Amino acid sequence: IYEQAYPVKLWGKSFVVTNTFINTSSGKTSDRVKITASEDNTTIKINGMIVFYLDEGESYEYTLDNTIGSAFIETSNPSAVYLYMEGTRISLSGDPAMIWIPPVDAMIQSAYFGKISSGLSVTYGISSFKYCIIVNSIDTSRIQLNGSSLSNWTKVNGNEAYAFIIKDFTQNQVSNHII
Repeated sequence: IYEQAYPVKLWGKSFVVTNTFINTSSGKTSDRVKITASEDNTTIKINGMIVFYLDEGESYEYTLDNTIGSAFIETSNPSAVYLYMEGTRISLSGDPAMIWIPPVDAMIQSAYFGKISSGLSVTYGISSFKYCIIVNSIDTSRIQLNGSSLSNWTKVNGNEAYAFIIKDFTQNQVSNHII
């Protein structure tokens, strides 16, 4: 799996990652997280603990399992963070997939998104669609999905200033609007 890296000017120092298999019965219990440094002597902290030091272009990988559910990553210099969904077979829960994790200072105010068409879902054996919403904890009561408030937010491990929720698309939803 590969993806073209974003320009270093878009890299950041603070990130929230969540396990993609939290609250599911897929049988898969972990994802891989990869952190790449843009400068020498970059300190990597996960949930407030220093775990590694990197030089320019070096990477650190670790497993984020569903017993932890989320993590707050801080780096002393701009870094890139990717989440790798480790599937158990082709076409199960997006396996495999690589997700760019934007820094928290790049959060957006509103988003529209949709799902893959049902014809492709059948062709590739994709049976469920999920999305993860990450926000400042103080904003959870204001967040709406298609005009309805959301409940049951989970605080991010390592930094309770952020919260997340993982929701399922229903089969009849074509698009969604988060505000």
